[in-house]
Amino acid sequence: MGVLTLNIECHEKAIKKTMQFEPRTLVHDACRMVRDKLGPMHGNPNDYGLFRVEDDPTKCVWMENGRTLEYYLIRNGDTLEYKNKIRSLRVRTLDGGAVKTIFVDESQPVSQLMVVICSKMGIANHDEYSLVRGFSPALDGNDENGYGRDQHQQIQRNDRERTPYSNGTDQYDGGTRSYQKGKGGIENTFMNTIGRKKERQIQQLRAKLHTEEEIHWVDHSKTLREQNIGDNEELTLRRKFFFSDTNVDTRDPVQLNLLYIQCRDGVLRGLHPVSRDTAIKLAALQCYIEYGPFEEGIQRNVDAKNLLPKEYSRAKELEKNIIQEYRELIYEDSAAPKKKYCELCQSLPTYGVSFFLVKEKMPGKNKLIPRLLGVNKESVMRVDERTKAVLKEWPLEQVRRWAASYKTFTLDFGDYKDGYYSVQTLEGERIGQLIGGYIDIILKKKELLTILELKEMKGQQW
Repeated sequence: MGVLTLNIECHEKAIKKTMQFEPRTLVHDACRMVRDKLGPMHGNPNDYGLFRVEDDPTKCVWMENGRTLEYYLIRNGDTLEYKNKIRSLRVRTLDGGAVKTIFVDESQPVSQLMVVICSKMGIANHDEYSLVRGFSPALDGNDENGYGRDQHQQIQRNDRERTPYSNGTDQYDGGTRSYQKGKGGIENTFMNTIGRKKERQIQQLRAKLHTEEEIHWVDHSKTLREQNIGDNEELTLRRKFFFSDTNVDTRDPVQLNLLYIQCRDGVLRGLHPVSRDTAIKLAALQCYIEYGPFEEGIQRNVDAKNLLPKEYSRAKELEKNIIQEYRELIYEDSAAPKKKYCELCQSLPTYGVSFFLVKEKMPGKNKLIPRLLGVNKESVMRVDERTKAVLKEWPLEQVRRWAASYKTFTLDFGDYKDGYYSVQTLEGERIGQLIGGYIDIILKKKELLTILELKEMKGQQW
């Protein structure tokens, strides 16, 4: 077996050398050979590694120490960069606080980085949080991540190369290309026009419902470099899995504040339908949280647009009800109203549910209609896209497996009555990741509970 002749770059020392290696050389040994050739570096030698350079940034990869060079299909003339694996990551929270700079090992997948990130933020249950990149619409329409709308749209175009239409057309890079399905061009043009009109209606409905599609989650299975996340990009820390959030109380002010922000934004943006009375109670609590206890002669006027969901925001008569409710609120602990706000939200049927707008087939008809597919810690559900009423619910323990293809997502319930449920969507992979994430958390909690029970039994025996 011949030797590999590779180009080794080290930007830290502005050096580029040609070196030879055996294909079966471990990456760890290759790093030592490079280090001997280049001389001592400024940092800890263990913080350095080999980085495979490709023209496409998303194809660049950190090489694991325990792998061989031939594992990465290295060929003669390839370029490897010897560099420090420790980099800075800019992370902010939803409460609009200062951006924190955290140093992480970028050779590790994001799932492992979350342990470091959450510990720096004072959060213990890292497996329930994730990072969001790009444009995430805030209540005032501004970008809470420092991104413009154009940048967000570009990220989504990169993430989703094309959007299939039910009539066989694809929207690609802003244009449309049609597949010929009929004999006459006029017929095809007519059908394509109808298809585009329906798709525009779906997009408008999706924008109105604020589904998961508008949140660009970072992929936990990949490294930062594999997702082309640069040193200057700001990411937002956000709760993705609502599992142990009911245990968050005033003794954990960091998580309580983040949970309150997500609950408040969800209510005001219409993610959670609320009754008139509940909307008034939540608005009064928001006033208490933002302004403190009610004082006679001060803060008598409230702006319903910033306190109520859109369906109630124009009802000026509700402002008096909000003030009356606000006047009666008394809390000794400053964090207590946030806890109460979150408890009211947690009692809502749609709380903790991640929604995806999909298309399902009408029973007995060859026609696709829009439908919301929801996922939470207990079940997968079909939800009415207009009222958000739950139409059908399947407990997670009934889900035997799932399959995501380019345009469809299918749930298999095994021997249960329903058998399987299939929808048309481009978000099948993300739906599957969300279901799998909840199942992983459930299994980890059960495993931890089993270990604790065994330790307790052993303690009783002693």
